[in-house]
Amino acid sequence: KKRKKYDLVIYFRIKSKLNKNYIFNLLNEIEKHNLKFAVIGDKIEIKSAKNFGYISRKNANKVISDSKFAISNPENLYSYFMQDCLANHLKVFYNKEFKKFNVFNKNFLIPIEFNSYKKDSIKILKYLKKT
Repeated sequence: KKRKKYDLVIYFRIKSKLNKNYIFNLLNEIEKHNLKFAVIGDKIEIKSAKNFGYISRKNANKVISDSKFAISNPENLYSYFMQDCLANHLKVFYNKEFKKFNVFNKNFLIPIEFNSYKKDSIKILKYLKKT
């Protein structure tokens, strides 16, 4: 079994429905627990975040395969990022509003609210500590 470098990977865009303050606060909560995370897309200013910027899909798949969990974009359940995460057998935290549209393997998808970073960080940390 391959040893994973990152506990969490996220695709982040500043001009997204995902509120910049929400994700910043969420990642700060996760950082307090000495967990490592990778960010693909726009750079986020958090000390323990490994920012990769905008990279090719091939390189993104390498980063994804080096991760244990992912946070999907709250706007699109069927994004390439989400599909690549599932193809690499990552458990993905996704917007619970899409629960009724989920056709993927439910064992790999974990719904979160995307409105309360405290509540979501508790749920995410619970899963991360199990591994």
